[in-house]
Amino acid sequence: MKEANIAADRTYGPDTLIASVHDKETFLLFLDALRSELRAAKGEDDWLNVRLDDYLEAMGGWISDSRDPADANPWKHAARLLLIARIYE
Repeated sequence: MKEANIAADRTYGPDTLIASVHDKETFLLFLDALRSELRAAKGEDDWLNVRLDDYLEAMGGWISDSRDPADANPWKHAARLLLIARIYE
């Protein structure tokens, strides 16, 4: 998926865009999609952790509990943390 195609078509959600994250520009596209998804969320079925303190607690919980190795690409690793924190309990 080319960056220009992603930027031109805002229908891609963060679950799709995370596969393309590899640098600052693609991370910013991912972040924009994540923010849009949060704004459109209708309840816990979409985003479990909508409050910042819950979101950060979930992120820390996943980091602590996870046995998965960090992604070698720091942009993709950051995107993964942000994506997981929206639903991790």
